[in-house]
This record gives sequence, structure tokens and C-alpha cells, in this order.
Amino acid sequence: FISENWEKAYALFEEMEASSIKLDTIACAALMRSFNKGGQPGRVLSLAESMREKEIPFSDTIFFEMVSACSM
Repeated sequence: FISENWEKAYALFEEMEASSIKLDTIACAALMRSFNKGGQPGRVLSLAESMREKEIPFSDTIFFEMVSACSM
């Protein structure tokens, strides 16, 4: 069930990007949380790299999710 949730969140995220909806820190943090809960820490770090490339600002929540991913 949990793995299904991160997959749904990721599909929505991709749909937003495909629709040219500008992604923000909040959307990225929510996706990172889904990845962490779904046991996908590598995806958290990949998303952080993508955020850096797209110049999406990092927040305390983003840093927390990144640290959480590294501790899995």
C-alpha cells in the first residue's frame, strides 16, 4: 500500500511537469516524503539534485527529508 502511494505521487508530479505547471518547494517536499515513506531514499536525493538544477529553493522540510533519506 505504501509503495503504491509514492508511485501515485510520482505520477502526479510527472503530470504536473508535463503540463508545464511550475513545481515548487512544497510539491517537492511532499514527493520526497512519499519517497521516504515508500522506502525510496535514492529518489529523494535525485529529486534534490533536480531541484538544484531548476533553482527550486530548499526549505527546512527539504533538508529534513534529505537527511531522513540518508539515514535509511
